[in-house]
Amino acid sequence: MASKTTTPDSAIPDQPLRGLRLLLTRPAQSAEGWAKKLRDLGARVWLQPMMAIAPLPLARLEPTLRQLARYQWILFTSRHGVDAFFEALSQQPPALHSLEHLRFGAVGAATAQALRVHGHEPSVIPEEPNAAALAERLRPQVAGQRVLFVRGEQSRGDLDRRLGPVCSFTSTPFYRQIAQTAWEGEVKARLERGAMDYVLLSSGNLARTFLASLTEAMWLALASGQVSLVAISSQAAAPLRSVEPPPSVGPGRTLRWLVASKATFEGMVEAMIADRRSG
Repeated sequence: MASKTTTPDSAIPDQPLRGLRLLLTRPAQSAEGWAKKLRDLGARVWLQPMMAIAPLPLARLEPTLRQLARYQWILFTSRHGVDAFFEALSQQPPALHSLEHLRFGAVGAATAQALRVHGHEPSVIPEEPNAAALAERLRPQVAGQRVLFVRGEQSRGDLDRRLGPVCSFTSTPFYRQIAQTAWEGEVKARLERGAMDYVLLSSGNLARTFLASLTEAMWLALASGQVSLVAISSQAAAPLRSVEPPPSVGPGRTLRWLVASKATFEGMVEAMIADRRSG
């Protein structure tokens, strides 16, 4: 995997991340958009996807797709779910393609935009992009109705627990997340010598995979405070709270990490800007 880095050509006035060295761990399908925005803000960006997204076999999805007429709502908590659902649907008979009877719920702006690309406007988008906020908005609207939740195979059951008591709730995985722990050469060398400023972690699964893949030299760089971690939400930060560095790192040394005040890309940027100013 080739690393990608860009240095701004000129000092654009509004570049609050100018000169920062950032590592993105998002799946390749969704990393480039973030990378471009970060470069536009002045950062140097390297890509090290810690997860790959793969659709589940069509044979597993067809029983759900054949029953779409029975649902009133479909819920999505990631653009990967949207893409996997419509890709599978496109391989079904045309008679199944009509979704006019359905209403859609999207966890946040990126998921909503993915739905719009496929020609569907979400009926519900919570102000806070998380499952709890989506469930809170949906509870009065889905009461007594049939709801399909399109999710990843490793997704947690937050929506199931919150909405299951008020509606007929079906939770179906349409894609899987595959951990990728093989480090690209330049990224590995940079992280081991502390030549990164921040590592961006946009989900708990990414955080867990990142932590599991760290070499001893990476642990030392992180535990020394040379490299900081930025979690998009408290859920994404949960693995960071419970992890313990290996004994070789030494007693009393911990990771340095930030949590975005808003669970969005913009929230992560704001966290880095505030941290840079305070440092």
